[in-house]
Amino acid sequence: MTMETAVMVGALASTRHPHRATTTLPSGCVPRLVDVRSGHGEKAFRSHYVTAGSFGYGEFVAGTLRGQSLWRRHDGAWCRIPTALAVLDRSTIVGFGVPPDVAKRLVHEMRAGTRELAPPTIGVRDR
Repeated sequence: MTMETAVMVGALASTRHPHRATTTLPSGCVPRLVDVRSGHGEKAFRSHYVTAGSFGYGEFVAGTLRGQSLWRRHDGAWCRIPTALAVLDRSTIVGFGVPPDVAKRLVHEMRAGTRELAPPTIGVRDR
C-alpha cells in the first residue's frame, strides 16, 4: 500500500453508503475525516484525525507504514494539502498556510489522540 493510498483509505473509510447518491468531489477530497481501526498484524490499519476550524490533521499506521496528512475544509469537503513526506510538526504545519494558533491546537490534540494509534504488533496472532 502506498502512502497516498493509505491516506485516502483512512479518510474515506466509512463515507460510502450503498443507498446514497454520491457527489463527485475533487481529487484528494473526501466528505469527512473518519478514524479507522481495522485488521490485525501486517494487515492492520489505524487512523486518527483532529480538526480545528477549517483545518484537519491526520496520522495513520498501515502495517509497518506510518504517515501524516494535512487537510483543509473547502466547499463542504476535506481536501488534502500536498505535504510530500514532510514531518508535520507545528512549524511545518504553519509553513503550509495553517495559522500558528490553529497549528498549535492541531498538534496538541493529535498528541492526546495518538496514544490509541500505537503501531500494530506484527507477527502476533490474536488469541
